[in-house]
Amino acid sequence: MRTLMALLLGAALPLAALPAQAVTVDLFDWAVNVDSTFADPTLGDPLPAGVNTGAFNATTGLGTLRITVSGAGSHYVGAFFDHEIDQLANTFFNEIGAQGGTAAPGQTWEVDEPGFFNGDIFENLQAGALDNGVGTSIYGDTTFPDDVSMAMAWDFTLAAGELGIVDFLISDVQPTSGLVLSQTDPDSNDYTLYLTSNLLKKPAGGGPAIPEPTTLALYGLGLGLAALTGLRRKQG
Repeated sequence: MRTLMALLLGAALPLAALPAQAVTVDLFDWAVNVDSTFADPTLGDPLPAGVNTGAFNATTGLGTLRITVSGAGSHYVGAFFDHEIDQLANTFFNEIGAQGGTAAPGQTWEVDEPGFFNGDIFENLQAGALDNGVGTSIYGDTTFPDDVSMAMAWDFTLAAGELGIVDFLISDVQPTSGLVLSQTDPDSNDYTLYLTSNLLKKPAGGGPAIPEPTTLALYGLGLGLAALTGLRRKQG
C-alpha cells in the first residue's frame, strides 16, 4: 500500500517547473503508536483512544497532536510524520532532515526515508523501537536530500491515579530548547519544519499538570508555538 501511494504521488509531479509561489506544506502520511496500538489514519485506521487532533491540521501537518494515556505502569507513545514541502514545485525528494538538541530521559527519535525504498522509520515506530539516528538516503547521503520523514516517542511510567499527556508540536518557528527534528527544503528558500515533543503528568482526578523536569522549558515553548499558529507564514 505504501509503495502504491509513492507511485501515485510520483506520477502526479509536473514535468516542467512551476512559477514561484508561496510555500505549500502537505502531510502525506502520519501514524501513531499508543501502547502498542498502531494506527495510520491516512490508510483509514481508527485512532486509538486518547488521541486529540483538535489543534492538529491533518492537511498541512502543522499544529499540536496530543495523546493522553492512563493506568499505572509502563507506557509507550509515539508519532510519525511524513511532510512534503512544495512537492509540486520542486519534488518531495530534495529535502534535508536533521536533529538538534538533547533527548529527555525516555525520549526516542528518528529521521529517515519513510519506507518506500530503504528507510525503516515506519516499521521502527510500529515496533516501538525508534533508532535515535538520521538515516542514509537512497543516494547514500546522511545529510538526507531525499523524502524526509520524522518520528518521536516516549517510554514512561505512570503512578496510580496519574495521566500522561504527550504533545507533538510541528511548526515553522524554530524551538530554542529540547530535542528538535527538522525538515528543510533548500529549493524553497530553506523553508524548515520543526518537530518537538513534551511529556506531562497530572492527577487523573484533576489538578495542575506536572512537566517532567527535562521538558519544562519545552512545554513553555509549546504554549508559545500554539499561540503563534495563526501568525505563521501563509501556506499556498
